[in-house]
Amino acid sequence: IFAPIPKRNFCMHYRESDEALKNKILQAALLHVNRVGWNDKALALACQDLGYSTAANRIVSTGAIELVNYVTDLWLHRLEEDFKNLPLEEMSLKERLKRGVQIRLSYQIPYLNTWHQAIALGSNPKNFTEIADKLMKVSDTIWYISGDNSFNLNWYGKRLALLGVYTSTELYMLTDKSVDYKESWNFLDRRIDDMMEARSYVNNVSLYTNTFQGAIKSLLTIFPSVTSEGPNYINKMRESFYSDNTQTVENDEDHTNPNQKKDL
Repeated sequence: IFAPIPKRNFCMHYRESDEALKNKILQAALLHVNRVGWNDKALALACQDLGYSTAANRIVSTGAIELVNYVTDLWLHRLEEDFKNLPLEEMSLKERLKRGVQIRLSYQIPYLNTWHQAIALGSNPKNFTEIADKLMKVSDTIWYISGDNSFNLNWYGKRLALLGVYTSTELYMLTDKSVDYKESWNFLDRRIDDMMEARSYVNNVSLYTNTFQGAIKSLLTIFPSVTSEGPNYINKMRESFYSDNTQTVENDEDHTNPNQKKDL
C-alpha cells in the first residue's frame, strides 16, 4: 500500500540553498583533513557523514581550494571577534600587532600536520590571487582593530609589512616542534621588532614589498615540491628564506600613535 521510503540522497536536499549545503559539506570536511588531507576525499567523506550521496560534493565546484577559502573566511570573522575582545587600550601598538597575528595563526594549530597541503593549494597560480586577497584582509583587520587611521601610502606599507611578518611566521610554524610553539612566537616577536624598527612605512614600502614577495616566492616554491618531500622540503626552504631576508633598515619616525585606538 505504502511506497518504500526513498534512500536519502543529494536531490532530496537540493531544496537547501546551494550556499548552505556547501557550507555544511565544507564544515564537515574539516573533521577529515588531518587524516586524509585537504583534498576531494575529505569532501566525499563529509558527504557520507551528512548522509548525502557522494554526488553532493559537486556543489563544491572548484574542489579542495574552496575548503581552504572557507576556513580562511571563517577564521577572519573569528579573528575580528576575538581580537576586539582584548583589552587593547592597555596594550602598545607592538603588542596589539603581535597578538593579532598570534591569534590568527593559532587557529591553524589543530591542522598543522597537513596545513602545508592547504598552503600548496593556495600557492597554485590559478588560486593565488584570491588567497593573497584574503591574506591582505587579515593584515588589514589586525591594523584596523589596532587603531590604524592612515589613508595614504602608509596604508599599503603597513599592511604589506605585517603580511610579510604573518607569512614568514606561518612558514616557521610548519616545522616548529617546541612546546606550545614557543619558538614560533619568539620568531614572531623578532619579526614585529624588525618591522617596528623600520619606522617609516612610506620610505620602506619597497623593502616591505620585497620581504612579502620573498615569502610569496617561498610559498610558490612549495607548490610543485610539497607532495613529494612534504615538511622536510619546507624546512629547507624556510631556512633559505630567512637567511635571504635578514636586512638592516634605517630608523625613522613612525606615523601611528601606539596609544590610539580607532572606534569600531
